[in-house]
Amino acid sequence: MKKINNIKTWFPYVVRLLFILLFVYAAVSKLVDYQNFRVQLGQSPMLTAFAGLLSWVVPLLELWIVFFLFLPKFRLKALYACFFLMTAFSFYIVAILNFSPYVPCSCGGILDSMGWMAHLIFNIGFALLALVAIIVQSSTENKKKGSTKRTRNFILGCFLGSALLVATSFVFAERMIQSHSSFLRIYPPHPIEELSSIPLKYNSYYLAGIHDGKIYLGNATAPLHMISMDSTTATLREFSLFIDDVEQYNLTSAHLKVRDSLVYLSDGTVPILFKGRLSTRQLYPYISGKAYFDILEPLSQDSFAIRSYITDTGDNTLGIMNNKETVQFYPKILKRQVDGIFSTDGTLHFNEELQKLLYTYYYRNQYILMDTNMNVIHRGQTIDTNSLAKISAEKLDKTNSHLMTTPPLTVNRNADSYRNRLFVHSALLAKNEDQKEFSNSSVIDVYNIKKQNYAFSLYIPDHQGTKLREFRVTKDKVFALFERRLVVYELGQGYFKDFE
Repeated sequence: MKKINNIKTWFPYVVRLLFILLFVYAAVSKLVDYQNFRVQLGQSPMLTAFAGLLSWVVPLLELWIVFFLFLPKFRLKALYACFFLMTAFSFYIVAILNFSPYVPCSCGGILDSMGWMAHLIFNIGFALLALVAIIVQSSTENKKKGSTKRTRNFILGCFLGSALLVATSFVFAERMIQSHSSFLRIYPPHPIEELSSIPLKYNSYYLAGIHDGKIYLGNATAPLHMISMDSTTATLREFSLFIDDVEQYNLTSAHLKVRDSLVYLSDGTVPILFKGRLSTRQLYPYISGKAYFDILEPLSQDSFAIRSYITDTGDNTLGIMNNKETVQFYPKILKRQVDGIFSTDGTLHFNEELQKLLYTYYYRNQYILMDTNMNVIHRGQTIDTNSLAKISAEKLDKTNSHLMTTPPLTVNRNADSYRNRLFVHSALLAKNEDQKEFSNSSVIDVYNIKKQNYAFSLYIPDHQGTKLREFRVTKDKVFALFERRLVVYELGQGYFKDFE
């Protein structure tokens, strides 16, 4: 009996001590690195609307609980608060992992060094410690009739209250993100038809290019590994590229492009560009050390469009790099709004048939058509009304890096083109669309580049619960890449009669 009484005494004491250490460390970490913590909260799709308030409330609440854990009169109530808070944190992680459109960064303190599943296990473990400590301490403090039932009701109330708090935050965030836009879409009947669906071994593949009836895939984790697929027979073939003494180049962000019969491997962080023929698979250093870049598009065998970063102004810029290792930048093409990095972010691709470049902004309703000398031909608009990038960015003093402080409103996720057909993967719901169908598909808006107008839209349905990651178009086909699957669709040519 004495041993049992000792356990009832020291177990709540140890749990209180653990929570004091945890909350003091977590709160101080958040307050010391307050700017980064506020930015991380703002990046959460569920907390962005409350980021400013929560960045102070959470650490102060943790310190408030610590204070009451020291007071004998309030220790039991403080343990209830510990249980409520850790349960709420656990429900939040479950919602982020299962229902959020993306998984943000962790939010300070000891959790920064853990993955999200480790966060969840950690929180559940501490919630269970608090639960047991409540049961043990309440059994010693409350001997009155009905106290056991009252304790059970308080525990249930904390559990349900934390779940309700997280659910309310999630619903509120969903309504903010999925609010209807003011534009309409046109959906003709059966514009695409699935031809084949090919499983892939890994989820690290990306689309590298199309040549001679074959589509080529690179691998982000194996830079010299490629797959080709015959678009007629849907047969896959794996092969490797070769670079002599490749280790000496310290490649960290290598990316493959296939254009005509040539293959290019570039890494703008080195910076270096390799070039070779698909037939030989041997790549050789071609251009090195001239300009850092994060996007490269071959325009010809000897000319390349790049996107780089101007250190002096803090802006993204487009440029031309050639085989003489000369680089010409054109800083006036990309127009800054909120800032020069995120507000100008987008996709760059080369239309081989028109010999034109197209840049499509991520966060505003605009694309830019240019010739191969970076002369702007026209600036077209997508059908939504978001002409100003809805982003909030901040420079972190501690790391001298730029981060978004709230989730941005993405307008255009990706784009590709064939002749006068521009295909844009839109992220926005139209006024006349069904929410369920929109959520279970990816919307591709089709524009006539020559006439500078919107034509129609089509759905590419999700595959096995995964969203469209990339796509490429040819005259009669759409190649759609999902998590571990490449799907080929046939395009109805009757819808493109007025495009030429």
